[in-house]
Amino acid sequence: MIDPAVERYRQAFRDATAPVGEERYTDEGEDFKSSLQSFVRLYSFLSQIIDWQDVALEKHYAYGRYLLTKLPYRSNGGVLDLDDDVELSSYRNDKTFEGSAALMVGDTRAVYGVTDVGTGGVPEEKQSPLSAIIQIINDRFGTDFTEEDKLLFEQISGDMAQDEKLAEQARAGSKEKFKVVFEPKATQAFVARHGRNEKIVNDFMSNPEMRGLIISTLLDDVYGRATKGEVAPE
Repeated sequence: MIDPAVERYRQAFRDATAPVGEERYTDEGEDFKSSLQSFVRLYSFLSQIIDWQDVALEKHYAYGRYLLTKLPYRSNGGVLDLDDDVELSSYRNDKTFEGSAALMVGDTRAVYGVTDVGTGGVPEEKQSPLSAIIQIINDRFGTDFTEEDKLLFEQISGDMAQDEKLAEQARAGSKEKFKVVFEPKATQAFVARHGRNEKIVNDFMSNPEMRGLIISTLLDDVYGRATKGEVAPE
């Protein structure tokens, strides 16, 4: 149901001045995507506090969300071919307990609440800047990313922290100088993972303010690891 709309977009906003074999789109096409994205974000944000009664509006929101994932990128950015299927690319499974939790007959030992099983949190001084990025993005841009989406940032940060050449550049100078080489590398890393994280990568590529915030957070994380000689866990 979305593919015909994508084709209509291509026909309406294709840049006729583009060289043969190159697919580019006009500024009007970018304006359309920007308006649609603004609607989707605003609706997502307001739906958390308003009980909508308009079924048609909800349908437009659902359709718009999926349409944004398949529309071509900026007029000078070419087109990314997206898979039509959703594929599980990673799964996180952490062991938090091993042993029997059964109570024996006559057992009189005290049973305590959840504060005794490690829910007190990580000490603030050991927290990564990535730990708060999802909430910050949701609050500022009205997105609905979850904690599971944070895995993307952790994967990208881990990939870049393990790049020895990049780590050497971080150790060789200040964070401000390192940012010059880091920023394009971070953008390339997001594009490389686009097929498995379409929604968040689409927002990253199309929203300059969000992109700047994410890159700044990743810069702090990767630069901190590199200068301390830390390697991200695989």
